[in-house]
Amino acid sequence: MNKYNINIPKLCEICGLGILISEPVPINGGFLHRMYDVKTEKGHFAVKALNPNITAREKALSNYRFSEIIANRVSEKIKVSCANEYNGSHLQNIDGQYYLIYNYINGQTIGTDDITIEHSYKMGSILAQIHSTDFSDISSDSDYEEAVTLIDYE
Repeated sequence: MNKYNINIPKLCEICGLGILISEPVPINGGFLHRMYDVKTEKGHFAVKALNPNITAREKALSNYRFSEIIANRVSEKIKVSCANEYNGSHLQNIDGQYYLIYNYINGQTIGTDDITIEHSYKMGSILAQIHSTDFSDISSDSDYEEAVTLIDYE
């Protein structure tokens, strides 16, 4: 079993996020990874510390990189929270612990009993926009090409 090796002050230093102005606060709700509310002199961030048991899997890191390429493309059409890029990468490796850093967005979850037809309509519209996005020009490495060629949506 791999263990987390979380060092948010070092992450902030290496990525140029600034000096912490308060202790990072765990954000509840994540099932696979750990999330933190991080406030620095330069901004407010949501830091996802990726589960080391998942990042140890053979293709996990390339899948995370590819998912950020896809998220950035989709962000041209709809509001999407993409990981920020630092030092030429969205995925940060600090002493073997991998992170994704996002701008913090205030929000709240909607309980199952509070979901309305309007919420469903909005989600359906967003999914339609995602599925109508042209990804054909995204260059990929062999891991991505294998994943894409295995899926035939037509």
